[in-house]
Amino acid sequence: SLSGSILLNTREGITHTQSFHKRMKRDPNFYVFQHHRTGSGNTIDAMPSLMTGCLPYTEKGMKYAHAKGRSIGYEFAKEGYATASFSSRSLDETLTEGQWKILYDMLVGGMEYVEDAMDNPNLDIDNGQGSSDGQMIPLFEKWLNKWEGRNEELEERKPFYAQFYNFNQREYLHCFVF
Repeated sequence: SLSGSILLNTREGITHTQSFHKRMKRDPNFYVFQHHRTGSGNTIDAMPSLMTGCLPYTEKGMKYAHAKGRSIGYEFAKEGYATASFSSRSLDETLTEGQWKILYDMLVGGMEYVEDAMDNPNLDIDNGQGSSDGQMIPLFEKWLNKWEGRNEELEERKPFYAQFYNFNQREYLHCFVF
């Protein structure tokens, strides 16, 4: 996006976001994907675009992109990857019903492991819909350690695909791990 380009590449952007740039350079748990952009700023359009490779504009195209099983998680699972999804937003009925339900399969479909902030009693719930994004990092590290342990038992290493749905962007601006 233009705002990301200004933020990351201009003297004025850097001057006004010193804390962001300091963390970007020094914090190993702060991830910035400078070339990872979505085709839309609207979540209902953007997530299907990122997760399916399709940004449809017609009813036929939307029906295709929003069909269960289209998300990239299914593709990684089919190819033998260990798969995990971490959501700082609750994966409750607000994502299984109504206009947001098209996102649910993209968040959980094809996933061996799903971490839902509201289902974890050890997390601080920052608002009615979930926890701070940063609380997902230790949970990811715990899952990653289990994945590494399983791999040590195998003759051939099994790759992984993990995704984060960052909803409460307080500590981590963007954190997509592939």
